[in-house]
Parts: sequence; structure tokens; C-alpha cells
Amino acid sequence: MIYQHGSKEEIMKSIKQKLLRFPDETVIYPGHGEPAMIREEKENYK
Repeated sequence: MIYQHGSKEEIMKSIKQKLLRFPDETVIYPGHGEPAMIREEKENYK
């Protein structure tokens, strides 16, 4: 993977602090792929 604006660790920390704090039912639109719910994404970022 290429990380243009930070290391993998910085990006993962940001996702956990800013995105995964929303309720599980929140729908997100990532800009690539299909929409997902926070509940689904939490499984990927344990």
C-alpha cells in the first residue's frame, strides 16, 4: 500500500479515533467500493 499523507500506523489511529466512534448503524461512503456500516468496519480494525 502507498500512504501519501502518513504512515499506516497514523492512518489506522485516525480511523479508530475519528470514524469508528460513530454508532454501529452509521452508513459510510468510502470513495471506493460499496457503502458500509460502521459495525462492519469495526470488524476490520480490531
